[in-house]
Amino acid sequence: MKNLFFIALLGLLSMPILATEGSTAGANYDKSLSRPQAAQQAAAVGMTPITFSEFPTGTAITDQYADRGIIFGGDAPFITTDSANPTSPVLSGTPQYNGAIEGRFVDPLTGEPTTVNSFSLDAGYFDNLSSTRLQWFNPEGQLIREVLDSQFGIEHFAIRDENIASFRIEIIAQEDAGYAIDNVAFNLIEAAFDHTFNLDKVILSPGALTANQFSIYFKDLEALNDATLDDVCNYQFHAQDNNLKVTAANCNVNTDKKTFRIDFSLAEAPYNLSSAQVSVCKSEECKTIEDVNNLNVYTTAFNVSTDGFSFQNGDWNKFMLTEVKDVSLSSFLCWKFDRCTPDQLSYLGFMRKVARSFSSFLAPANKRKAYDVIGYYRLKDYTQGFDRLDRRFLGVCHGMAASAIANYNNASESVAWGANIDATLTRAQLISTFQNHWDNRNTESPKPYVKAVGSYDAKSDAADAFHGLSKIGFYFLSQSAFKGDAWIGSHPRTIFPGISAMNAFYSPHFMENKIASLRFTINRPKRGGGHSILAAGLIQYNDVSLYITHDNNFPGEYTMMEFTDSLTLKHFIFSGAPGDGTEPYDQHGDFKLTNYYNASSYAQFGAYTDLTDQLRIYGQPGASERSQDTLNEEEDTPVSVVELEHPQHITVLIAGGKLVGVNRQSDQSAVLLSPILDEPDTAQAYLKNSELVTEFILPLSDTYSIEVEKYPQYPEVEVYVTIPQTNGKVLVLNYEDVVAQSNEDSATVLLTVGQQNTDANINVNGVAQAPTYAQESSFVVAQVSSLKAIVNGAVVSLSWQNPQGGNLKEVVVTRTVGSLPTSITDGSTIFTGLASEFVDSASANTQYYYNVYSVAEDSTSEPNSIYVDTHQATLHGQVHDGNEMGIAGVEVVLTNGVGLSQIEIARQLTDDKGVFSFANLAKGLYKLSYSHASYQFETSDEAVNLTDASQEVKQLGVAVPVLLLNVENAIGTEQQVSINWSGLHIADSDTVDIAYQVEGTTTEIATGIEFSQGRYLWDVSAPGDTSVTVVVMLSKDKTILSEQQVFVLKEVSPYDFSGDSELSADDVSAIVSGWSATSGDTQFEQRFDLNEDGEIDLRDIMQVVAALNQK
Repeated sequence: MKNLFFIALLGLLSMPILATEGSTAGANYDKSLSRPQAAQQAAAVGMTPITFSEFPTGTAITDQYADRGIIFGGDAPFITTDSANPTSPVLSGTPQYNGAIEGRFVDPLTGEPTTVNSFSLDAGYFDNLSSTRLQWFNPEGQLIREVLDSQFGIEHFAIRDENIASFRIEIIAQEDAGYAIDNVAFNLIEAAFDHTFNLDKVILSPGALTANQFSIYFKDLEALNDATLDDVCNYQFHAQDNNLKVTAANCNVNTDKKTFRIDFSLAEAPYNLSSAQVSVCKSEECKTIEDVNNLNVYTTAFNVSTDGFSFQNGDWNKFMLTEVKDVSLSSFLCWKFDRCTPDQLSYLGFMRKVARSFSSFLAPANKRKAYDVIGYYRLKDYTQGFDRLDRRFLGVCHGMAASAIANYNNASESVAWGANIDATLTRAQLISTFQNHWDNRNTESPKPYVKAVGSYDAKSDAADAFHGLSKIGFYFLSQSAFKGDAWIGSHPRTIFPGISAMNAFYSPHFMENKIASLRFTINRPKRGGGHSILAAGLIQYNDVSLYITHDNNFPGEYTMMEFTDSLTLKHFIFSGAPGDGTEPYDQHGDFKLTNYYNASSYAQFGAYTDLTDQLRIYGQPGASERSQDTLNEEEDTPVSVVELEHPQHITVLIAGGKLVGVNRQSDQSAVLLSPILDEPDTAQAYLKNSELVTEFILPLSDTYSIEVEKYPQYPEVEVYVTIPQTNGKVLVLNYEDVVAQSNEDSATVLLTVGQQNTDANINVNGVAQAPTYAQESSFVVAQVSSLKAIVNGAVVSLSWQNPQGGNLKEVVVTRTVGSLPTSITDGSTIFTGLASEFVDSASANTQYYYNVYSVAEDSTSEPNSIYVDTHQATLHGQVHDGNEMGIAGVEVVLTNGVGLSQIEIARQLTDDKGVFSFANLAKGLYKLSYSHASYQFETSDEAVNLTDASQEVKQLGVAVPVLLLNVENAIGTEQQVSINWSGLHIADSDTVDIAYQVEGTTTEIATGIEFSQGRYLWDVSAPGDTSVTVVVMLSKDKTILSEQQVFVLKEVSPYDFSGDSELSADDVSAIVSGWSATSGDTQFEQRFDLNEDGEIDLRDIMQVVAALNQK
């Protein structure tokens, strides 16, 4: 199972898991080479260790410990003294300190072979690394896994695996002074009981709505002495610390799976168990279940149903989805085809009012970010079952988390949830409400809006949607990056250097029944990202830290995150039985695992909350992920440092208008907007979004003419443009409240953008309007990427990719020992410059963090950090094509290379040269696998034998063609629609075929279109009011294709006054109801005055009748 090998390595090697790019792994590495105390060793498996002081020195050892469950063998082991071991005597093989030692587990009562799920021992004193091998085997003698020594001195090995019958430890390479073993511990069946107690998981109870309920799961259940499996629930189970004893309230057995679960509930706040033991009692006899060690439960009364989110990010946008006959919620927004009802227009107006109110608090260069509060356009056709997000936003998730945190943590305050918000408020009133701080107004009573967070119905109750959106937006924008005099954000973001620091931060929150934010970055194979959720509890046991979390993507339920001791996220855990595309978390089958965010790794876990000041929920995010406010020293006025996602492109964002076309001024040719790529080509133009907010990027090499049509039902158009300049700055152009001078229902907007453009005016129906803001600004420098380390003894070779954009002044590399840096001045500065590689002469046998900062004139990025242990080995290499050119973005996965248990150790992406590097490895056997969307790889089943301190491998990738399709997600019948495509490894002379599919039937659109054309104008002929799948495929190989779901809307008559998408007698009746009304009458409706003569008369009515007769 993914990352399981890391668990064994943690105890086995007393070292952190591999630090992947940007990770914080390794912060808790024990730099001491001395052996832990015996009590600490035994805690790894939960029983008193065999110390070999039980028999005299010189005793040959075979079956003397059979009554404790083990028989020793190998090369004539015997008890001896060892001056290098502080807990001598020890067990040595023959010859002394050089012979192999074996251990075979047996039943203490019968002497019959048995198995364990964990064991531990100390070995050493090691003078050479990778000299001694520890292997463990199943009952058939098959190798499960193996590991080599990786630490000088006495090393503690703690092994956890299933069905371990025996082990063997032996020298396989030069070891100057030999080795011996000591403090052997393992778990066996408690003979006094009729069942086995093999721990599976400790986790939140299934179906729990509050975090103070937890369950302990056991696996591989066996019944002894004629007992049945169900009899295990006849015992009593307890969890007890120094202050509290809790008895299991429920026991559940699955006889088919041979698992059982016991449920506990902490009844009184605070809900805490510290260093608790779990015991089982049979009549008066009780035994500690030794598989569960150091159980800590720190949880809250947070109710995920009433205190958590009852809706997902963007659910409030369902008010703007068009209702189509026979389709309850179709997949487009009402204004796209002029279909908004009066209620939707009102709602749309308020949405825009909220966004524009927030924009008043933003620096002019950042006003475009106000639209981020609107959230996802979560467009779903419930009749077809497809679901996709049409837009990615940067902050609504932590706005949702922070609003829930503020509401719960400050429930006793008079206005914890905030001021009332409704659609009648003007923009000025909204601004005043936000300006007055919203929260922390204890003098106001009672609460003006008393609903609990979970009671919000943002999907169907407009008042709830208004208020919820406003509240969430307030917390999104209340970071320091958007500060004003009354904003709440003040605390800096905390990034945890290790799991100990993370647990130490959160546990005091939970112990006081307070919840807190949890922020992390997402490293995907093709692009990065970040997410904010809230943490409501922590369960610790053995080497596991399990966080109970509430994620806005899963309203009304808890999710969980399991971490190892090195702050590596092993699993996202979800409630429910595993199904297709998921795997079980527990063998009982109550929880499942899915990599919901499709990440290769997660890193930079941090928080914004402060226990001592709960109302100040959010602090300052990292410089690389925000816009900063700085101060102009001369004028003492705010100057913005702008976040620029695409520093090599012009970015255009249009709100409230439809993009008609983009043309190059150099040759008047139309610009083809291709599907956006994760790493856009600087010479290509790309379309990012195409709904209310249309966003696209253009190459800097030309100047462009852009035409936009205002949506008839949208109040006005807004256009925001950023143009990177040759001087390292960015020109920000805002065009707000763009309306037609004579007719506000229609407007054609023209503008020109480019580095060489001298006319910044926008043209609206032939009338020029100046930008509302035009200013050159600095932009935030991005992090370096693809940080790699190749370690060869004391020589550490670092490489990275510098960020794009002309504002990078220098790269600074610092080196810290044992922990992540607190600032750029923390640690030793070892490099300053613009190169993208550096070789450091470090110290041998030392653990470092290398931290690489990007520095601009006005900003410094957060560091990209990597952990390095110079006494470990590195397996590195290059993935290349047939021309020996490196392939970027290949996902390389490292697994152990020997034994039955093939476990993933780490994964990373190759850099722009195709290089990958796995540092901090013990020598031994490993396997590598490779994946990429447009390459195939042939790999050998043979493992790589890592024998050198630095070892290189090469891998060939064979290119495979890939197509990418882009077409609008909602189109109308009888429209002409552009179908765009691009691809990789496809010749320009190749041709493509285009088709659409409805309910298994394929209809041809076009064939034999040259791939290089990249675009086809389709006169839509698909049936209306249905979902179709548009497909583009290579003509010569139709298995190479790309497809996209599209909703086709049936064209509706302009006389559809009733709004039912049909022209009928009801529409005639509607216009007749206004007959003879004239302009100025209360009965006069402009929509019925079809000939615009100021009167609703017979000529207007007959137009509708004629259209109906024609139908």
